[in-house]
Amino acid sequence: MSSDTVRREWVMCSAAGLALSVACLALPALSPIILMICPFPQALLTYRRGARAGALSVLCVSCALWAAFLAVPSIIYILSIGSVAILLGAAARRLHGADALLVGIICSLCCKLAAMYFLYGVTGFNLLSPDPADVEQTLLALFESGMASLPGVDASAIRDDISGSVRRVLLLVPFNMILFVSVEVLLSYALSSKVNASRGGEAFFKLPPFGEWSFPRNILGALVVGLVCGYASRVSPGAYFLAQVSANLGSLTQVLFAIQGLAVACCFMEARGFPKALRIAIILLTPITQYLGSLFSIVGIIDMGFDLRKRARRRQP
Repeated sequence: MSSDTVRREWVMCSAAGLALSVACLALPALSPIILMICPFPQALLTYRRGARAGALSVLCVSCALWAAFLAVPSIIYILSIGSVAILLGAAARRLHGADALLVGIICSLCCKLAAMYFLYGVTGFNLLSPDPADVEQTLLALFESGMASLPGVDASAIRDDISGSVRRVLLLVPFNMILFVSVEVLLSYALSSKVNASRGGEAFFKLPPFGEWSFPRNILGALVVGLVCGYASRVSPGAYFLAQVSANLGSLTQVLFAIQGLAVACCFMEARGFPKALRIAIILLTPITQYLGSLFSIVGIIDMGFDLRKRARRRQP
Protein backbone atom coordinates (compact mmCIF):
# COMPACT_ATOMS: atom_id res chain seq x y z
CA MET A 1 0.00 0.00 0.00
CA SER A 2 1.33 3.43 -0.94
CA SER A 3 2.56 5.87 1.66
CA ASP A 4 -0.07 8.41 0.53
CA THR A 5 -2.86 5.96 1.37
CA VAL A 6 -1.36 5.26 4.79
CA ARG A 7 -0.93 8.97 5.46
CA ARG A 8 -4.50 9.71 4.37
CA GLU A 9 -5.82 6.99 6.65
CA TRP A 10 -3.79 8.32 9.58
CA VAL A 11 -5.10 11.87 9.02
CA MET A 12 -8.71 10.69 8.76
CA CYS A 13 -8.54 8.64 11.98
CA SER A 14 -6.80 11.47 13.84
CA ALA A 15 -9.38 14.00 12.63
CA ALA A 16 -12.22 11.70 13.63
CA GLY A 17 -10.72 11.18 17.09
CA LEU A 18 -10.29 14.92 17.58
CA ALA A 19 -13.82 15.68 16.34
CA LEU A 20 -15.35 13.16 18.76
CA SER A 21 -13.33 14.53 21.68
CA VAL A 22 -14.30 18.13 20.93
CA ALA A 23 -17.93 17.06 20.57
CA CYS A 24 -17.81 15.59 24.09
CA LEU A 25 -16.64 18.91 25.48
CA ALA A 26 -18.98 21.04 23.37
CA LEU A 27 -22.11 18.90 23.90
CA PRO A 28 -22.19 17.85 27.57
CA ALA A 29 -25.71 16.42 27.29
CA LEU A 30 -24.59 13.98 24.59
CA SER A 31 -21.12 13.32 25.98
CA PRO A 32 -21.99 9.94 27.63
CA ILE A 33 -23.12 8.59 24.25
CA ILE A 34 -20.23 10.12 22.29
CA LEU A 35 -17.68 8.86 24.82
CA MET A 36 -18.73 5.30 24.08
CA ILE A 37 -17.44 5.53 20.50
CA CYS A 38 -14.49 7.89 21.05
CA PRO A 39 -11.81 5.14 21.06
CA PHE A 40 -12.85 3.54 17.78
CA PRO A 41 -10.88 5.71 15.24
CA GLN A 42 -7.53 5.14 16.95
CA ALA A 43 -8.45 1.51 17.70
CA LEU A 44 -9.04 0.97 13.99
CA LEU A 45 -5.80 2.74 13.10
CA THR A 46 -3.85 0.65 15.62
CA TYR A 47 -5.36 -2.56 14.26
CA ARG A 48 -4.54 -1.67 10.65
CA ARG A 49 -1.19 0.12 11.06
CA GLY A 50 0.19 -0.96 14.43
CA ALA A 51 0.64 0.55 17.87
CA ARG A 52 3.19 3.13 16.68
CA ALA A 53 0.73 4.76 14.27
CA GLY A 54 -2.02 4.67 16.89
CA ALA A 55 0.20 6.19 19.58
CA LEU A 56 1.32 8.99 17.24
CA SER A 57 -2.31 9.76 16.39
CA VAL A 58 -3.26 9.85 20.09
CA LEU A 59 -0.33 12.17 20.80
CA CYS A 60 -1.35 14.58 18.03
CA VAL A 61 -4.99 14.66 19.19
CA SER A 62 -3.89 15.29 22.79
CA CYS A 63 -1.62 18.14 21.68
CA ALA A 64 -4.53 19.73 19.80
CA LEU A 65 -6.73 19.41 22.89
CA TRP A 66 -3.97 20.92 25.04
CA ALA A 67 -3.72 23.91 22.69
CA ALA A 68 -7.50 24.43 22.66
CA PHE A 69 -8.55 23.47 26.19
CA LEU A 70 -5.32 23.40 28.27
CA ALA A 71 -3.78 20.44 30.06
CA VAL A 72 -6.52 18.62 31.98
CA PRO A 73 -8.74 17.56 29.00
CA SER A 74 -5.60 16.53 27.11
CA ILE A 75 -4.34 14.27 29.90
CA ILE A 76 -7.81 12.83 30.50
CA TYR A 77 -8.01 12.04 26.78
CA ILE A 78 -4.70 10.18 26.87
CA LEU A 79 -5.58 8.21 30.01
CA SER A 80 -9.24 7.35 29.39
CA ILE A 81 -9.61 7.33 25.58
CA GLY A 82 -6.29 7.27 23.76
CA SER A 83 -4.72 4.50 25.83
CA VAL A 84 -7.92 2.47 25.58
CA ALA A 85 -7.92 2.82 21.79
CA ILE A 86 -4.32 1.64 21.45
CA LEU A 87 -4.89 -1.32 23.75
CA LEU A 88 -8.10 -2.30 21.95
CA GLY A 89 -6.39 -2.20 18.57
CA ALA A 90 -3.41 -4.19 19.85
CA ALA A 91 -5.70 -6.79 21.46
CA ALA A 92 -7.71 -7.17 18.24
CA ARG A 93 -4.50 -7.99 16.34
CA ARG A 94 -3.88 -10.99 18.64
CA LEU A 95 -7.28 -12.07 19.98
CA HIS A 96 -10.75 -12.61 18.58
CA GLY A 97 -14.36 -12.51 19.70
CA ALA A 98 -15.10 -12.90 23.39
CA ASP A 99 -11.39 -13.04 24.34
CA ALA A 100 -10.73 -9.64 22.75
CA LEU A 101 -13.87 -8.24 24.39
CA LEU A 102 -12.86 -9.44 27.87
CA VAL A 103 -9.28 -8.16 27.55
CA GLY A 104 -10.57 -4.86 26.18
CA ILE A 105 -12.94 -4.39 29.13
CA ILE A 106 -10.14 -5.06 31.62
CA CYS A 107 -7.79 -2.65 29.85
CA SER A 108 -10.46 0.04 29.62
CA LEU A 109 -11.28 -0.30 33.32
CA CYS A 110 -7.62 0.12 34.25
CA CYS A 111 -7.35 3.22 32.06
CA LYS A 112 -10.53 4.72 33.52
CA LEU A 113 -9.21 4.12 37.05
CA ALA A 114 -5.95 5.86 36.10
CA ALA A 115 -7.94 8.86 34.80
CA MET A 116 -10.00 8.98 38.01
CA TYR A 117 -6.85 8.85 40.11
CA PHE A 118 -5.48 11.79 38.11
CA LEU A 119 -8.70 13.75 38.62
CA TYR A 120 -8.59 12.95 42.32
CA GLY A 121 -5.06 14.34 42.50
CA VAL A 122 -6.10 17.51 40.66
CA THR A 123 -9.49 18.21 42.22
CA GLY A 124 -9.46 16.15 45.44
CA PHE A 125 -12.83 14.60 44.44
CA ASN A 126 -13.02 10.80 44.33
CA LEU A 127 -15.35 9.93 41.45
CA LEU A 128 -15.24 6.22 42.22
CA SER A 129 -16.32 6.56 45.84
CA PRO A 130 -17.53 10.11 46.55
CA ASP A 131 -18.74 11.18 49.96
CA PRO A 132 -22.56 10.94 49.93
CA ALA A 133 -22.91 13.79 52.44
CA ASP A 134 -20.90 16.19 50.25
CA VAL A 135 -22.88 15.30 47.11
CA GLU A 136 -26.19 15.67 48.95
CA GLN A 137 -25.17 19.05 50.33
CA THR A 138 -24.17 20.27 46.86
CA LEU A 139 -27.42 19.12 45.22
CA LEU A 140 -29.55 20.55 48.01
CA ALA A 141 -27.75 23.88 47.69
CA LEU A 142 -28.46 23.89 43.95
CA PHE A 143 -32.17 23.15 44.37
CA GLU A 144 -32.81 25.12 47.57
CA SER A 145 -33.82 28.36 45.88
CA GLY A 146 -35.96 26.60 43.30
CA MET A 147 -37.81 24.56 45.92
CA ALA A 148 -38.51 27.67 48.00
CA SER A 149 -40.19 29.40 45.04
CA LEU A 150 -42.54 26.50 44.21
CA PRO A 151 -46.00 26.89 45.78
CA GLY A 152 -47.46 23.92 47.64
CA VAL A 153 -44.27 21.84 47.51
CA ASP A 154 -43.06 19.99 50.59
CA ALA A 155 -39.38 20.90 50.67
CA SER A 156 -38.57 18.31 53.34
CA ALA A 157 -40.02 15.49 51.20
CA ILE A 158 -37.95 16.63 48.21
CA ARG A 159 -34.84 16.71 50.39
CA ASP A 160 -35.53 13.15 51.52
CA ASP A 161 -36.03 12.03 47.91
CA ILE A 162 -32.78 13.68 46.84
CA SER A 163 -30.93 12.13 49.75
CA GLY A 164 -32.21 8.62 49.02
CA SER A 165 -31.57 8.92 45.28
CA VAL A 166 -28.03 10.19 45.80
CA ARG A 167 -27.15 7.30 48.09
CA ARG A 168 -28.57 4.72 45.68
CA VAL A 169 -26.73 6.23 42.71
CA LEU A 170 -23.42 6.51 44.56
CA LEU A 171 -23.65 2.92 45.75
CA LEU A 172 -23.78 1.79 42.12
CA VAL A 173 -20.92 3.90 40.74
CA PRO A 174 -18.61 0.87 40.17
CA PHE A 175 -21.41 -1.10 38.46
CA ASN A 176 -22.27 1.83 36.18
CA MET A 177 -18.60 2.19 35.35
CA ILE A 178 -18.31 -1.49 34.37
CA LEU A 179 -21.50 -1.24 32.32
CA PHE A 180 -20.27 1.89 30.52
CA VAL A 181 -16.87 0.34 29.79
CA SER A 182 -18.46 -2.85 28.46
CA VAL A 183 -20.69 -0.92 26.04
CA GLU A 184 -17.74 1.30 25.05
CA VAL A 185 -15.52 -1.65 24.17
CA LEU A 186 -18.32 -3.50 22.37
CA LEU A 187 -19.25 -0.46 20.24
CA SER A 188 -15.61 0.42 19.53
CA TYR A 189 -14.84 -3.09 18.33
CA ALA A 190 -18.07 -3.36 16.32
CA LEU A 191 -17.52 -0.02 14.56
CA SER A 192 -13.83 -0.67 13.93
CA SER A 193 -14.54 -4.12 12.53
CA LYS A 194 -17.32 -2.86 10.28
CA VAL A 195 -15.26 0.04 8.92
CA ASN A 196 -12.28 -2.28 8.38
CA ALA A 197 -14.48 -4.70 6.42
CA SER A 198 -15.89 -1.85 4.31
CA ARG A 199 -12.34 -0.84 3.36
CA GLY A 200 -11.47 -4.24 1.97
CA GLY A 201 -10.25 -5.89 5.17
CA GLU A 202 -11.77 -8.59 7.32
CA ALA A 203 -14.40 -8.29 10.01
CA PHE A 204 -11.99 -9.00 12.86
CA PHE A 205 -14.55 -8.83 15.68
CA LYS A 206 -17.22 -11.51 15.71
CA LEU A 207 -19.31 -12.82 18.58
CA PRO A 208 -21.31 -16.06 18.52
CA PRO A 209 -25.04 -15.80 17.78
CA PHE A 210 -26.91 -14.32 20.72
CA GLY A 211 -28.88 -17.51 21.26
CA GLU A 212 -25.61 -19.31 22.08
CA TRP A 213 -24.34 -16.84 24.69
CA SER A 214 -23.50 -18.40 28.05
CA PHE A 215 -21.58 -17.12 31.08
CA PRO A 216 -19.47 -19.25 33.46
CA ARG A 217 -21.04 -20.70 36.57
CA ASN A 218 -18.57 -18.75 38.73
CA ILE A 219 -21.03 -15.85 38.49
CA LEU A 220 -23.23 -17.74 40.98
CA GLY A 221 -20.36 -17.39 43.49
CA ALA A 222 -20.38 -13.62 42.96
CA LEU A 223 -24.10 -13.61 43.72
CA VAL A 224 -23.49 -15.50 46.98
CA VAL A 225 -20.76 -13.04 47.97
CA GLY A 226 -23.12 -10.15 47.27
CA LEU A 227 -25.85 -11.69 49.43
CA VAL A 228 -23.41 -12.28 52.31
CA CYS A 229 -22.12 -8.69 52.10
CA GLY A 230 -25.71 -7.42 52.01
CA TYR A 231 -26.57 -9.32 55.18
CA ALA A 232 -23.38 -8.06 56.88
CA SER A 233 -24.17 -4.45 55.89
CA ARG A 234 -27.64 -4.72 57.44
CA VAL A 235 -26.16 -6.10 60.65
CA SER A 236 -23.61 -3.24 60.71
CA PRO A 237 -25.39 -0.20 59.19
CA GLY A 238 -22.17 1.84 59.18
CA ALA A 239 -20.38 -0.60 56.85
CA TYR A 240 -20.72 1.47 53.68
CA PHE A 241 -18.12 -0.59 51.79
CA LEU A 242 -20.03 -3.84 52.38
CA ALA A 243 -23.25 -2.18 51.22
CA GLN A 244 -21.50 -0.96 48.09
CA VAL A 245 -20.05 -4.41 47.33
CA SER A 246 -23.46 -6.01 47.83
CA ALA A 247 -25.29 -3.48 45.64
CA ASN A 248 -22.76 -3.67 42.80
CA LEU A 249 -22.39 -7.46 42.77
CA GLY A 250 -26.17 -7.82 42.93
CA SER A 251 -26.72 -5.43 40.01
CA LEU A 252 -23.92 -6.94 37.92
CA THR A 253 -25.04 -10.54 38.41
CA GLN A 254 -28.66 -9.60 37.74
CA VAL A 255 -27.69 -8.08 34.39
CA LEU A 256 -25.60 -11.13 33.44
CA PHE A 257 -28.38 -13.51 34.47
CA ALA A 258 -30.91 -11.49 32.45
CA ILE A 259 -28.65 -11.57 29.37
CA GLN A 260 -28.24 -15.34 29.65
CA GLY A 261 -31.98 -15.76 30.20
CA LEU A 262 -32.64 -13.66 27.09
CA ALA A 263 -30.19 -15.81 25.13
CA VAL A 264 -32.06 -18.95 26.23
CA ALA A 265 -35.40 -17.39 25.25
CA CYS A 266 -34.07 -16.28 21.85
CA CYS A 267 -32.64 -19.76 21.23
CA PHE A 268 -36.00 -21.42 21.89
CA MET A 269 -37.95 -18.79 19.95
CA GLU A 270 -35.63 -19.13 16.97
CA ALA A 271 -35.95 -22.92 17.07
CA ARG A 272 -39.74 -22.59 16.99
CA GLY A 273 -39.78 -20.07 14.16
CA PHE A 274 -40.80 -16.93 16.05
CA PRO A 275 -40.42 -13.76 13.95
CA LYS A 276 -37.11 -11.94 14.33
CA ALA A 277 -38.96 -8.67 14.99
CA LEU A 278 -40.58 -10.22 18.07
CA ARG A 279 -37.23 -11.38 19.44
CA ILE A 280 -35.74 -7.91 18.94
CA ALA A 281 -38.78 -6.28 20.59
CA ILE A 282 -38.41 -8.51 23.67
CA ILE A 283 -34.68 -7.71 23.92
CA LEU A 284 -35.39 -3.97 23.72
CA LEU A 285 -38.23 -4.11 26.25
CA THR A 286 -36.35 -6.14 28.86
CA PRO A 287 -34.08 -3.32 30.20
CA ILE A 288 -37.06 -1.00 30.73
CA THR A 289 -39.55 -3.59 32.03
CA GLN A 290 -38.93 -4.79 35.56
CA TYR A 291 -41.00 -7.96 35.27
CA LEU A 292 -39.29 -9.11 32.08
CA GLY A 293 -35.87 -8.42 33.59
CA SER A 294 -36.71 -10.43 36.72
CA LEU A 295 -38.19 -13.28 34.67
CA PHE A 296 -35.14 -13.60 32.42
CA SER A 297 -32.81 -13.32 35.41
CA ILE A 298 -34.52 -16.37 36.92
CA VAL A 299 -34.25 -18.22 33.60
CA GLY A 300 -30.55 -17.32 33.42
CA ILE A 301 -29.87 -18.66 36.92
CA ILE A 302 -31.66 -21.92 36.07
CA ASP A 303 -29.75 -22.23 32.80
CA MET A 304 -26.40 -21.80 34.57
CA GLY A 305 -27.26 -24.71 36.83
CA PHE A 306 -29.01 -27.05 34.39
CA ASP A 307 -28.03 -25.89 30.84
CA LEU A 308 -31.56 -25.79 29.43
CA ARG A 309 -30.40 -25.52 25.81
CA LYS A 310 -28.23 -28.61 26.07
CA ARG A 311 -31.07 -30.60 27.64
CA ALA A 312 -33.45 -29.47 24.90
CA ARG A 313 -31.01 -30.59 22.19
CA ARG A 314 -30.70 -34.01 23.82
CA ARG A 315 -34.48 -34.49 23.69
CA GLN A 316 -34.67 -33.71 19.98
CA PRO A 317 -35.00 -36.83 17.84
